[in-house]
Amino acid sequence: MISSSLSFRYPPARRSNTADDYHGVRVEDPYRWLEDADDPETVAWVEAQNALTRSQLEGALRDALVNANSLPEERRPMDPELRRRLTMELAPEVAELGQLIGRDLSAWSRVA
Repeated sequence: MISSSLSFRYPPARRSNTADDYHGVRVEDPYRWLEDADDPETVAWVEAQNALTRSQLEGALRDALVNANSLPEERRPMDPELRRRLTMELAPEVAELGQLIGRDLSAWSRVA
């Protein structure tokens, strides 16, 4: 069974005072430190993000998704409750994607 609410505790990301000046315009870049992939602080942050991702992918949601399509030659329809939960969880991202690409993706967010 999938938990009734997906909540994440994201690893904190330090904000620096890094900024550049482009033709008189100050552009802040507080997360530039993450661009140094070999820096121990960046490595630790990425490992923490990966641990969060694995904690979700290795849980009940992963099991439900795998089980929904466990027989490739016999494609069963997705469990209606799982479809509803996924649709609701992904609706904000679908709306944002639609805005980014300038298309109406509301059909993707309809709960069947």
